[in-house]
Amino acid sequence: MTTLQDLIEKCGITAHVTEGASPAYAAQWPNRRLYTVVLSYREDGETYSLTTYFHTQAGDDLRGLSVHAFLAVILDDASNFEQNSYEAWCDEMGYDPQNEEEDALYRDQYAQCEELLEKVQAFLGEHYNEFVYGIEG
Repeated sequence: MTTLQDLIEKCGITAHVTEGASPAYAAQWPNRRLYTVVLSYREDGETYSLTTYFHTQAGDDLRGLSVHAFLAVILDDASNFEQNSYEAWCDEMGYDPQNEEEDALYRDQYAQCEELLEKVQAFLGEHYNEFVYGIEG
């Protein structure tokens, strides 16, 4: 069976990690260490890239993580969104969609997952199904 690492190597995906994130992302995660992660690869003379943000506890440093570590989280988030309604996604995340005080935050996070899915599909293109479902696309 083909592993995620096999697919990363096949496509030649690399990661560039810098500390910091967009102001909008930073506002959502105060008191966290923020990172901008750019994944990229070249195919048929074209460069494909995906820029996304990560956060962690203040003492942790994500700069040494592998492409595999970042892409595994991104693919999990994207496929989890793709396969779930809002209510099912809330259940999967341990959120209560009936909690009116938190509903706006949950819906915002759900919308961010939708945006991430679109970015991942554009980034991987014809490779998307292979990466997410283990089948050639």
